[in-house]
Amino acid sequence: MIRQMKRRPSSKVVCGDVREVLKMQRNLLTLWLGCVIFEASTSQSGRPTVFGFLFVYLAELFGVRKTRSAPLGALIQLGNFILGDDMVSSKCKWCGLDTIRSRPAVFCNRECKAQWQRTQKPVDKDWLYQKYVVEKLSCAQIGKIVYRDPKSVYRWLKDFEIPTRRRGWDVQIGKRFLHPKQGMRRYWNHEWLYAQYIILQKSSAEIAADEKCHPNSILLYLKRFSIPRRSTSEVRKIKHWGCEGKDNPMFGKIEELNGNWKGGITAERQAFYVSQEWKKVSRKVWKRDKGFCQRCGIERRESEDVLHIHHIVSFEDVLLRAELNNLILLCKKCHNFVHSKENVNNDFIKETYQ
Repeated sequence: MIRQMKRRPSSKVVCGDVREVLKMQRNLLTLWLGCVIFEASTSQSGRPTVFGFLFVYLAELFGVRKTRSAPLGALIQLGNFILGDDMVSSKCKWCGLDTIRSRPAVFCNRECKAQWQRTQKPVDKDWLYQKYVVEKLSCAQIGKIVYRDPKSVYRWLKDFEIPTRRRGWDVQIGKRFLHPKQGMRRYWNHEWLYAQYIILQKSSAEIAADEKCHPNSILLYLKRFSIPRRSTSEVRKIKHWGCEGKDNPMFGKIEELNGNWKGGITAERQAFYVSQEWKKVSRKVWKRDKGFCQRCGIERRESEDVLHIHHIVSFEDVLLRAELNNLILLCKKCHNFVHSKENVNNDFIKETYQ
């Protein structure tokens, strides 16, 4: 509006419709008057003055409600009323408050309009209860019937105080919601999926390959039907990856016989820590120390850091590398302390084992 008034009006506008130009000038005058009242309504300390109370009193008297959405509209309405412009009185359809505006209003603000719209539901409680509770349709399926989004259906359930189901609950699949090409899927049936997964012991990937779907779809319906999934140890009892023992073509092929051998360039420490001798003795150390740091006493479950196996006599002593009495369990913090300069007493460090 202000940009239009700053422009130079054409002769066609001035001669053709003088009322519109005068109306724009009146609105500018009203806006200027409202700004002056607002500026005068607060003092330098920020406290309202007599003009502020007068402005609030006039707004309440004339039914003008200043909201966040239309502050300038409230000023224009109050200015029009002060200048003697024709105003129309109307009642809010929701709260019943009398409002005076330049044209008839249905609601006094957007909040009242939103509250009224929530009461205008295309369904009643009995119909929604029948579809959701008895027929076990989901919010998305009900939304397709009434042409609404699932979130609106969920709000209707809350307004009618109908108990909602938890996520992943089994729902009734009707003909209306079947895939146009695939139709009814076999894994939608609880008994069929239970027989494939539990009795025949097929994996989700194998069932998905037979049904030409994604494995996540099978896992979703396993959860919906509350069919317990197998653990990793149970899966390994059923399915074996590769061949074991002499059936493995790489069995017994070490050093030059192995195609990946590079002439023994692996570091000595790295080669020792992957050997079977170290794995056996490390299990004995964990069992003896019961998963506790032998310096501070912290348990593995209580510590965010991992626990280390420390050599009391240095790793350089080949004879004592895998000696049980030469090994001790320490947390990362204590292990770093033992090998630092702060360990002036040489705790957990010996030159030779006695």
